[in-house]
Amino acid sequence: MREVHILKSLKHPNVPIIYDIEEDEKYSYIIEEYLQGESLKSYRMRLSYLSERSIIDFTFQICDFIKYLHTFSAGILYLDLKPENILVHQGKLKFLDFGAAVYESEYDKVSYSMATPGYAAPEWLNCKADKRSDIYSIGCLIYFLVTGTLYQPSRVSRRWSWMLVRNRKIYKIIEKCVKPLPESRFQSVGELENCLKRAVETGESNKESAVMSYCIAIAGSERRVGVTHIALSLANYVGRINKNSIYIEWNDSGFLQEFVTYCKGVKEKGKYWCMKHVKMQEKKAWNQNTQKERFRFAIKDYGVLTEKNMEEFLQEEHRIVVAGSKPWEWKSALYWIKKLCDEDSILYLLNGTNDECGKIEEEALFCKHSIHVPYLKQVFYDGHKSIGNYVFDSVIRYVVRNEGKDGDRVSDVE
Repeated sequence: MREVHILKSLKHPNVPIIYDIEEDEKYSYIIEEYLQGESLKSYRMRLSYLSERSIIDFTFQICDFIKYLHTFSAGILYLDLKPENILVHQGKLKFLDFGAAVYESEYDKVSYSMATPGYAAPEWLNCKADKRSDIYSIGCLIYFLVTGTLYQPSRVSRRWSWMLVRNRKIYKIIEKCVKPLPESRFQSVGELENCLKRAVETGESNKESAVMSYCIAIAGSERRVGVTHIALSLANYVGRINKNSIYIEWNDSGFLQEFVTYCKGVKEKGKYWCMKHVKMQEKKAWNQNTQKERFRFAIKDYGVLTEKNMEEFLQEEHRIVVAGSKPWEWKSALYWIKKLCDEDSILYLLNGTNDECGKIEEEALFCKHSIHVPYLKQVFYDGHKSIGNYVFDSVIRYVVRNEGKDGDRVSDVE
């Protein structure tokens, strides 16, 4: 009954038109506008990512509607803001489910069981709620629009958040929305809107793509220094976190055909082979113009770096050279380090122990950016406490910083 009374009084472009409401002794029947579309959840999951323009537009629509509720009459709390409750109809959002909505003065009449984990504010655990509880849910919803994943405070890493969006200030807005304590969040939707407007006006990018797409090329100083092993491990690592990475065999070794033929667990899905958290594809199937922006991370395995493929390798956005550190591998490692000494943005992965790598570094003063890579036993590793994870996290941090976005030094929205 409460939902019916609330719907009777609402008139807003983000609410379907209510034609009639019938009631009998047991039920209420709402006759509303028929709208063709899909839920915001299925809409987002169907796409690899949303453009910044779409994210901003949807966020403003959400804010405008929630502000309307909060300032309406005695004030209405929505309290169940989630993508399943929102319909995307011709680019406009329509809020459908008002089962948990309540007048602010009556919030204690709504059970916490009606809230959705991942979107409900933590104070709901104590059966307390106010307008700032909806602001928390807005932050979770923006996070979903950007990443396509559920916001889970215990698992979300700050070091990954600023890697996923061009306009870093949007993430600062998310962070403030989802503060555990209500007094630390935005105190009103209007305040949130004003901060969002400033973020858009001073945004770091007005490009169509909100999500950073990183293409990382990896080549070895010689054969058998672990290029493919590292490339697949890196692709699996980023895929485990963002669910959207691809490994591309950018060489003529034929490794991938053998791998998918003899390795158990590989599944073919459309144009790709899939294993654990990563898609795999051969160079001949990769279309730069149509596929690059579909993946958050594209890892290109160049195999051995040669004079023939060097020019193409140097044209890549992000370049990594894997160098062997054994004494018999020093010659080729030093050759490429010195040859590419003018290329400041190349990252060198020195494959071996610290003692072995140290000997190369002593002689290779030109090696400006390097990371030691210990022996990685498993390629498709699922665990979180692996030394390989620390290595790959450093690699991704370097790649992101090399974009020139300066993500580590973003001014706070406060």
